[in-house]
Amino acid sequence: MCWITAARPMLPRVGYWGTVVVARPTGLLVDQDGMSGFGHQHHWLRDLGDGWQLVETSGWKDPPDLLGPCGAVVASTGHPVFVA
Repeated sequence: MCWITAARPMLPRVGYWGTVVVARPTGLLVDQDGMSGFGHQHHWLRDLGDGWQLVETSGWKDPPDLLGPCGAVVASTGHPVFVA
């Protein structure tokens, strides 16, 4: 008896460790009060237009509780903050 086996390709595991913060500060978003609460590695700062900015943090140790840092950034900017 002859067995024929097909090799299955190994697919890379996909995961994301980090936080995305979108807000409308008067200066740089990374300089606002509360931003250190989202994680210690701020990798990307993007201008989204009309004063809105996006910061992406990365690291598997980013804090799971986003409510406290959100409140601090809202108080600092006076605008809503979107975090995921």
